[in-house]
Amino acid sequence: MEKEDIFDVIILGAGPAGLSVGSELSSKLNVLIVEKGLAGQTIHAWTYWNDRVKEVGISDTVTSRMTNGVARSMLGSEVRIKLGKINKFIPAIDENKLLNKFIVKIKKNKAKILSNCSFESLRDDGNRIHVNTSLGQFTCRLLIDAMGYDSVLASRFRVVTRGYFIPVGGWAISRIGLPSKEYNFMESILDKHPIPYWWSFPVDKKTDFIGSFYVTRTPLGRDLLEKDFAEMVKAHPYTQGKKITIKKKYYGNIPIASNFDQNNVDRIAFIGDARAWGTGFGWGFSPIISNYRDVSRRILKCLAANELDANSLKDATEIKFNSPLTDLNAKLEELVGVFLVNCNLKDFDRVLKVFKPHPEILEKLCTFTLTNKDIIKVLKIMHNEFTLLELFGIFSEKDHIFMIKELLAVLKDEELNFVRAIYKNL
Repeated sequence: MEKEDIFDVIILGAGPAGLSVGSELSSKLNVLIVEKGLAGQTIHAWTYWNDRVKEVGISDTVTSRMTNGVARSMLGSEVRIKLGKINKFIPAIDENKLLNKFIVKIKKNKAKILSNCSFESLRDDGNRIHVNTSLGQFTCRLLIDAMGYDSVLASRFRVVTRGYFIPVGGWAISRIGLPSKEYNFMESILDKHPIPYWWSFPVDKKTDFIGSFYVTRTPLGRDLLEKDFAEMVKAHPYTQGKKITIKKKYYGNIPIASNFDQNNVDRIAFIGDARAWGTGFGWGFSPIISNYRDVSRRILKCLAANELDANSLKDATEIKFNSPLTDLNAKLEELVGVFLVNCNLKDFDRVLKVFKPHPEILEKLCTFTLTNKDIIKVLKIMHNEFTLLELFGIFSEKDHIFMIKELLAVLKDEELNFVRAIYKNL
């Protein structure tokens, strides 16, 4: 490495964000990828939010295609979704095959991946970034941080403000006969707070995935996740009394409802969870796969034009969703996350009950394809079911102003007076 310690780009982190962008950049540039553990490891099994697998180049990693979805609560309400209007199916992805695909491409491009190499510090000389690692010092024109939600760089430069996390626990198991082609999501089983939600899907002909997640304000440890998940598996009707053969365990924390601040940095780009590439519902993998090629192209343009200032890099690493109403959709998704962390089982059951006649809305919410008209419809449905006082109690205070501004389209005159009495600045 002594003769090759100067690179066009150094990427910190060899997870889905670092490897996907690295696979594109390495075809044009001299790239080094640094990973503190083993390259290509991940904390959870993946599904993708829509059927654009061919378009984003991952069709050969799809193991099953789910055409049905169901959300239910332990109190009895449920919403069933028959896919087709927006997406034909939800793909299950072989995460190991996908990440290995990126690694093979990176190596074919003669780029370097250093596993078991920890980032220690950096120095910016005004022209290049000097990176100190446990395996030596390397220099680059552009440093890309893909170290995840707990990135020390993102924290140091206050790039991201975290709102909530999804602590995830799950097992890949031998097939136990889960409903074929059905994605079960948001199915609460245990009466606890925060509510642990269940989700499951068939991975392939030999494997099912069963998992649970919370929505919390702080990450949760593996011990608590494993304890609650084992209790949930024991109680769930799909698994109750069945012999479970575990193939692989997944535990980790996915950041959601994050905000990207204005504290950007020259010559350092932030991607993936370090850049808050996610939605209020935790779909971190989908934004990565949907955007890595476009982001890579924009980064290449920045390097070619030597435009490596903070604002140019911020623009280059912006992600786009299916809908042009990105900001409004993202905020509504964030409110969903806030609702899930603060609601109780009865609230959750009420939501499923009122959305049962509108399954297409839940499909659009999960696939980021809500229109402005849809958003007004969502707010109207929620407003018809919950009083303003209830909504104020469920949502955090920082969301009240946004919630009211969006509700103005559906509030009645007497309710507007109530709002003005609480928020005199409106």
